[in-house]
Parts: sequence; C-alpha cells; structure tokens
Amino acid sequence: MSGKQISAWHSHCIRTVHQDTAKQDILSNLKPNEVLVIMDWAMKFIPFLHRENKRTFWEKGMSWHFCMCSNKAKGSTELKCYIHILDDGVQGWFTVTNILSDVMVALKKQNNVNMCFPKSDNAGCCYHCGSLLAFIQAQNLKGAPIQIKQYNF
Repeated sequence: MSGKQISAWHSHCIRTVHQDTAKQDILSNLKPNEVLVIMDWAMKFIPFLHRENKRTFWEKGMSWHFCMCSNKAKGSTELKCYIHILDDGVQGWFTVTNILSDVMVALKKQNNVNMCFPKSDNAGCCYHCGSLLAFIQAQNLKGAPIQIKQYNF
C-alpha cells in the first residue's frame, strides 16, 4: 500500500468514529419535535423472478433510496422507513433534495416534527456537495415547516 492509500484509510477511520459519535449524541438528546434522518442509496433493484430478463426490467435495474427516520414520540423511539424507487433516476444531489423534501412533507403530516438532523454517507456525488448544502440553507431561510438543524455526512 502506498502512503497515500494508508492516509486515506486513516482519514476514513477517523471520520467513521466521529460520525458515529455525532449520531449517538443526536439520538441520546433527541426531543419529541426532532427527527434523525439517515439517508443512503441501496444497490440497484434487479429482477427477482427467474424468468424476468434484464430488457424487461429496464436493463440496469432501478435505483432505491432509503430514509430511516427516528424520533421520540410518547416516551419511546419511533422508527419509520421511507423508500423511493426510481426507474430512471440519476443518483445525484437534485434527486436527493427532492427525496428529502418529500420525506419532510410526509413527516410533517404524521408527526409534530419541526427540526431535522439528516445524516448520509460520504458519497461526494450527491451528499456532501455545495448544491445540496445550498438547498438546505435555502430551505431554512425560507422558513420550511421542518428546519434542518445539523447535517452530517
């Protein structure tokens, strides 16, 4: 291994520990009006029946995006999972912002939530890019019903 690879692995390990600590801190201090949203892209959804061929299943499979939402309601932890399946979607920041907006609308309809803590992996193509951070800032400034208090990636 080169020194550069070792340094990158070391940085990944430190980032992982830091992010896990941040997640645990958020979960232990979560108030009833707050929600932790963990977001991630899943593997492509591929044909699951033995006679389905790839051509009839959009050749490459469909993209799945998962949002696991955790909040404390009525003294216990409540978990909800929102799954978005895209048949022709690009795994980029624009798709993620639309999914996050949809999840926030659903959360607002169902819960008394007004603060959100999104968390994602370190995928640079769609999560920790300037466009997504600008979207979060714009949502907070325009007075969205659910404010994003802290974003971890």
